[in-house]
Amino acid sequence: MFMSVCLPKVDLFAKTDYAVLSESNYDKAFNDQRKDKTFIGFTLTWNLFDGFNTTVVVNTAAQRIVSAQAAPDITLKEQRKEVGDVMRLLEDSEEDLLIERKHLDLLRMKLDISREKVRLGRMNVVAFKANETERDVQKLDVERRVEQVAYYMAKLLLQRGRK
Repeated sequence: MFMSVCLPKVDLFAKTDYAVLSESNYDKAFNDQRKDKTFIGFTLTWNLFDGFNTTVVVNTAAQRIVSAQAAPDITLKEQRKEVGDVMRLLEDSEEDLLIERKHLDLLRMKLDISREKVRLGRMNVVAFKANETERDVQKLDVERRVEQVAYYMAKLLLQRGRK
């Protein structure tokens, strides 16, 4: 971006102010020369709107610098928050996996008991197949939880590697 700074303009001048000029009396103008005044001065001209515009550009650039300096800190805080969130999700998933595995162990014991009941004739085969199906569904739930834990572990490793 091209930024032009409009500096003030300074003009020097010299001016003589005559006391009296009269067309009818030239003698008076000649004799009153000591009353004539000579001025030397300067004028200062500055377009204030350009000055305000320059001030706005400088303030905007300063704000951009401040936000750019704050950006790494904000990014670091966001990354820490994301890592914390993934760690919580991983811990929750590991707990859920533990629960699912315990439930699967219970269903296996239930299936073993059902198998003995079928062998003794105290349970029909249809109920046994229902217990087998319930165990198979639970195996799938355990596999799903294992994959979920693996996903969160990989995500956590990737986020830690980004730092």
